[in-house]
Amino acid sequence: MAELPLRVLALVTDAFGGHGGIAQYNCDLLSALAACEGVRDVIVLPRASEKPPGTLPTGVRQLPPVQGRLAYSLAALQAARAHPGVPHSGCKYMGSMRGTNYQASIADRWKRQL
Repeated sequence: MAELPLRVLALVTDAFGGHGGIAQYNCDLLSALAACEGVRDVIVLPRASEKPPGTLPTGVRQLPPVQGRLAYSLAALQAARAHPGVPHSGCKYMGSMRGTNYQASIADRWKRQL
């Protein structure tokens, strides 16, 4: 049975359009995820962005940044409902969204692809 491609909702402090090491790390990670064969698309919800994201890699779509913990949490829930998939959280405030089920599902996917 063919498995559906993975959709990733990335909840990050900053990424495309950001400045510094965390933004660069997130850009590299999300670009690599989008390039994977088993990934359909990567939706990015940043908390901050210093400038417009510019040209994004194929398969990556960045939503407008959302300031404030409550507003960001609500935007994350709304994005998850609008774009169902497995979340990846690189944001320290949203760390509770990372769970063993998520980590196990990613590990299982990678093992099957090897």
